[in-house]
Amino acid sequence: MYKSKFKLFGQTGFIVALGLFMLALAVGLLIKAITTGQEVRTVILVGVVISLGLLFIWNKILTEINQITITDSSIEIVNVFTKRKRKIIRQDIKGFKDTFKNGYTILIVGHNEKVLAKIHDYYYQEFIELRENLGIKYLERVPTFWNKLIKVESNH
Repeated sequence: MYKSKFKLFGQTGFIVALGLFMLALAVGLLIKAITTGQEVRTVILVGVVISLGLLFIWNKILTEINQITITDSSIEIVNVFTKRKRKIIRQDIKGFKDTFKNGYTILIVGHNEKVLAKIHDYYYQEFIELRENLGIKYLERVPTFWNKLIKVESNH
């Protein structure tokens, strides 16, 4: 059995701190708009922008920061904040694909080519050890935008 070592500082700590800062800023703007009643258009515009940013940040926190436990029969993914559990049975896994979009990311793929889980490198202390302990077959690299534009001919 292997349990991932979650990295609270670095990318994750920054996302949490930024989310809390934006929440405080949005509450402050709301209080200012209620008490003064001035510059309502500016407060509303800035409030909408901050709210969208806050929504994006909290969405990342609530969906991507996971604790991963690997056993011989399954991979269990537990969200650190919501405690939501997902259990992926090894028999349902075809393999994994990787990509370098917004950092190194592993996509665990099922037999029907559906992505069962995403694992981002910046949330884990020993990501290489986590990847090796998955014990599933490497399928391919998912091309990024630049890889699609720049084609390199092979010598086959």
